[in-house]
Amino acid sequence: MKNIQAFLISAVLLTLACNALRGPAIPKQESNEPQNCPNTMPSDAEVEQARRYQELEFANGDWDQSYTVAEFRITVTRKSQALNSVINFDTVIFCDVTNPALDEYYSPENFAIIFQYYDTYKFLDECQAGDLRLYELKFSDEGIDYLGRFWSEILDRHHIRETLVVFPASDQENFERFSNALAFELPDCE
Repeated sequence: MKNIQAFLISAVLLTLACNALRGPAIPKQESNEPQNCPNTMPSDAEVEQARRYQELEFANGDWDQSYTVAEFRITVTRKSQALNSVINFDTVIFCDVTNPALDEYYSPENFAIIFQYYDTYKFLDECQAGDLRLYELKFSDEGIDYLGRFWSEILDRHHIRETLVVFPASDQENFERFSNALAFELPDCE
């Protein structure tokens, strides 16, 4: 989990220093014709909506919130030291997003970028319901095994939301509780 904190600090500093990064662990997007694309910088309203997303689920406990805003992406991170867990909500701006475009976007190469801050990751299952897809994983970081779920949901023609829930493998109860509480119609692939 220390790697996640170091990652967030590094991402902010690099973004400010050279504006070369598009935020934390962002796979490269191909742009369609410019007239079909929305503004690639999130608006203040989009940032505020992302910051408030699912906030009631984090009212209890020691969930600290941080966020970053970059071209194409808003990342909101909820982190609990007591639970040694992290939940990320990323709002990603696309040009005319479709399921076939996401099939290409979620390639092994892009997942290697998304999950680069874990020592290891392994896909356990994958499923889809309409515009919502779920990848179930296990991670290892600093000698600790974690369970993870990564959802991707098409919100509208130009936006998707990625949600990553990561809990220690030894805390299956909270892992399931938060996966279900986030109100996805697809809490797992069973």
